[in-house]
Amino acid sequence: MDTHIPSLSAAAPLASKAAVVPSSLATRRLIVLVSEADWDDPELPGRVWNLASSRGSAVLLLGLSPEAAQEPQARRQLITMAAAIQDTRITAGIQVEAGNDWVGRVRSVWQPGDLVVCTSAGLRQRGLSQLLTSSLQVPMHVLTDLRAAPRGRTGALRQIVSWGGALGLIGGFLWLQIALSQPPRDAGQTLLLALTVLAEVGLLWIWNSFSA
Repeated sequence: MDTHIPSLSAAAPLASKAAVVPSSLATRRLIVLVSEADWDDPELPGRVWNLASSRGSAVLLLGLSPEAAQEPQARRQLITMAAAIQDTRITAGIQVEAGNDWVGRVRSVWQPGDLVVCTSAGLRQRGLSQLLTSSLQVPMHVLTDLRAAPRGRTGALRQIVSWGGALGLIGGFLWLQIALSQPPRDAGQTLLLALTVLAEVGLLWIWNSFSA
């Protein structure tokens, strides 16, 4: 069952495409395959809006839920996405079914003039990847995953900061402990040395908690 949600949306930049349809060819409808991997992509609605606006197309968000218990959640995700895409010029509907047969569902809803749209993240899912090896002959537009590169750089920077801070703490306490262990030593120095060990362990634990 198709559901139409009224809303406005802001356009976002299009990703590069691996599609086979000329830009000048009018597209009747975009059939957007939304897998669970696409649920947390905040830029996807804007990118779909941009593509639909440039082609003057309606949008159908197609989702499959491998487990019936997850179908309500999938439906909510697609309703939210449709609300972000639809405006006065573009209509957006949703269709959510139980199962994992993407090839069969695309074959059943596709009509001449439709363009199938999916993301590279979605194609890495086992069910959607079947589209690449099936005999289904439909025009397809693939949106690359813009989240991958920034996430990789952020992860590397976080690791550098984490290791740098930890090594700095270890080096600072090592210098202090060497200074306290120099003769002559008394009970006060021994106590301070033990306290520095406890402080070092505590600060490393706190640092690791914040940088994790």
